Amino acid sequence: SSIDAVDEDWREFRAQLVRSESDDANESSSSPKPKPPPGNEKHEDHWAYETGDFVERGSIVISVPSSDEFLNDVDALNNICYRKSIVLVLDVGPNFIQGIVLNRPTNIGVKEGMQFVQPGHGEVFEDEMGSCLGDNCDVGEDEPTTGAPPNHNGARWKVWFGGEACGPYSDSPPQVMCLHSVSADSARAVSEVVLPGIFVSSYDGARSIVRAGDAAPSDFWLFCGICGWETSTFYREMHEEGLWHAVSADADTVLEELNMLRCEEEEEELAASQNCDVDADPRNAGLHTWEMLMEKIGLGEEAGESEDSFGDLMLREWATGALSFSIKEGRTSMIM
Repeated sequence: SSIDAVDEDWREFRAQLVRSESDDANESSSSPKPKPPPGNEKHEDHWAYETGDFVERGSIVISVPSSDEFLNDVDALNNICYRKSIVLVLDVGPNFIQGIVLNRPTNIGVKEGMQFVQPGHGEVFEDEMGSCLGDNCDVGEDEPTTGAPPNHNGARWKVWFGGEACGPYSDSPPQVMCLHSVSADSARAVSEVVLPGIFVSSYDGARSIVRAGDAAPSDFWLFCGICGWETSTFYREMHEEGLWHAVSADADTVLEELNMLRCEEEEEELAASQNCDVDADPRNAGLHTWEMLMEKIGLGEEAGESEDSFGDLMLREWATGALSFSIKEGRTSMIM
C-alpha cells in the first residue's frame, strides 16, 4: 500500500491495552517495582510487546537460541547468520513469510558514479555505483549552491546485511531496498508503508528523494538481501522449537534500534562523544541491540542465559569475516 493509504495504527491501540494490563499487574503485586538504571528510562510514547503467534507486515520477529543444547550448537554451526537476529516482516502470505534482518550492519558503503562489485562476480547493481571501506569512505556532504538542493554524490550509503536470499553471498541477482521515515511528497510517490512511520523504497526511489532535496543518504538504511520461510516451517519453529518471538513495536522503537547501529566512529573516544553503541561495530553482529529489545519485551533474563555462549562466539566470528572489512587487509571491494 502507498503512504496515502495509511489508516489508524491499530498496533498502538493494542499497545495501550498491553500497557494497561501490565500496569494493573504491577499495582496488584506486593513487591515494589524497581526503578530502571539512569539513562534506561522508558519513553512512555515508545512501545514493544509480544503478540503471541500473530505475525503481520510490520511485525518484528526475534530469533532466540534453542533450549536444547545440542540443537543450539548445531544451529550455531549451520545457520549462524540468523542467530539472535531481529527481522522486520515485509510480507506475510499463506505459504511464505519474508523480511529483512535489522541488526546486521556492515562497515561498507556505496557511492554513486563508480562500479560496486563482488570479487569474481562482476557488477552487483544494474546501475553504476561505488564502494568504500572504513576510513576510505567519505561520509561528508558537499555544500549546496544557493537555491539548489544539496549535492550528495560524495556521501556514503551504508549497507546492511538483509538476509542470505538475493544477498551479499547469493549467486542470484541482489535484492536491494531502503528503509526510511521520510514523509515528503517525493517520498510518497516512490515508497510503501511497512508500518506507520516507516517506509520502504527501491534504491532508485531513495536517490530520487535525495535529488529532490527532501533527504540525505544518511536518512536511509540500505539493505541487501532478504530472508524468508515457508509459513508452516516458521510456525513449527515458533511453536515446537521455541525459536521465534513475534513482537509489535512502534516506529520510534524500530528507528531507535536502527540508529544505534548507524554510528561510523571506530575510535573509542569519538564513539563515546557521539553516543555510539557497541553494535555500530559490525563485528558484534548486533548482539547488544538484540539484548536490549529482549529486555524491552520482558525477556531480559532469558537473553542473559545465552550471553557469550559458543553460539555467540561463532556469530561474532561470522560477522567479522562477512560484515567487517578493512583496506589494511588488502581487500578493496565489498563482498557483494
